[in-house]
Amino acid sequence: MTRPLSHPFIAAGLALALIGSAGAAQAGDRSRHRSVQGPDGRGYEVRRDVSREPGAASGSVTRRYNNGAVAGRSGSITREDGVVTREGAHTGARGRTQSGWSTIYRNDDGFGRARGVTTSGGRSAEGRRDVVVGDDHITVNRSLTTGSGRSVSGSRTRTRGD
Repeated sequence: MTRPLSHPFIAAGLALALIGSAGAAQAGDRSRHRSVQGPDGRGYEVRRDVSREPGAASGSVTRRYNNGAVAGRSGSITREDGVVTREGAHTGARGRTQSGWSTIYRNDDGFGRARGVTTSGGRSAEGRRDVVVGDDHITVNRSLTTGSGRSVSGSRTRTRGD
């Protein structure tokens, strides 16, 4: 029994690995198709697509089962001006979806990351972490907000040693 992968960032992780080598690899598109057939008419067809260019990569996998169900995942990553953005989505064979994004950035006094996730069931969450680096301290600010309006935030400052 084949089980599709269910994490929305798997394809984005694959794209992250691809972009790491994008400088040395040739830009372009690649596709691959495979058919797997088993007894009693069970089986599926898989199509994989990958696209690379300097500073960006994307990929997708679509699996079509013989019973008519379709599952897939896709992801992309871009890197520009010190900002790395990842996006990923997954659709299961039963039609449920998950999508997510993440942005990592630098600024004058530190760095941070924002990310979010949404499901077809109506659930969502968005989080942020900012790190401020001072001469004698480091402050980490965190926040999380759900689609239902609940939120939590916090801040922690640590003194840097000599």
